[in-house]
Amino acid sequence: MKDIIFSTIKSVDELDILKNQEASFQNLKFVYTKKYLDSLKENFKSSRNLYLFAKKGGEFVGFVAVDDNWDEKNSFFLREIFVSSKFQKQGIGEDLAKQAIK
Repeated sequence: MKDIIFSTIKSVDELDILKNQEASFQNLKFVYTKKYLDSLKENFKSSRNLYLFAKKGGEFVGFVAVDDNWDEKNSFFLREIFVSSKFQKQGIGEDLAKQAIK
């Protein structure tokens, strides 16, 4: 989708947009709870982690997190890709992964 904007999260406070966001995929339902957000905020403190949002207009579309909090030196892992239910099956998750790799 060409009208989706991807942006790097610069401030821990920006993560609050995730609060209570939820999505389902097959039998999995996920909700960003306060406890989970606190964990993300703690990981955000590392300057080597990358967190990105996808938005359409001002509306939240998706999120991706890449962390270096891994056992192997100089390795990163894709912590999560989240796409709001309303925007699933449009290739946004794939686009988020590509943006994270860049």
